[in-house]
Amino acid sequence: MAADPVTPPPDPAIQPPRGRWMTRNVTVLSGVSLAQDAASELLYPLLPILLTSVLGAPAAVVGIVEGIAEGVAAALKYVAGAVSDRVGRKRAITVGYSLAPSPRRPSWPPTPCSTPRTRPSPTPQAP
Repeated sequence: MAADPVTPPPDPAIQPPRGRWMTRNVTVLSGVSLAQDAASELLYPLLPILLTSVLGAPAAVVGIVEGIAEGVAAALKYVAGAVSDRVGRKRAITVGYSLAPSPRRPSWPPTPCSTPRTRPSPTPQAP
């Protein structure tokens, strides 16, 4: 197949803009950040409903819980900024993103509530 005389061949020295900064690490971190943000944003509207309707908490308790959450978030931002200034931004980002998907409780050994039952337990036979 002959080359098209109108279209010049691509210049290997010219890279597309994506090739310089959109590395695999940036893509993976962007995906992880998107998933974390989506999970946390889905939780915020459900928390007051859980507290009031399921647990029967008054509106004042919902306000206290939200206030404590905002205070803890602000304090952690301050501490994380100081740690990031001291150890370096890249290391702090790496540690933060690696801790985010870790389970909040140990998942081993499995507890009876965490393992699904696939078959009913045998009934004891009377002697």
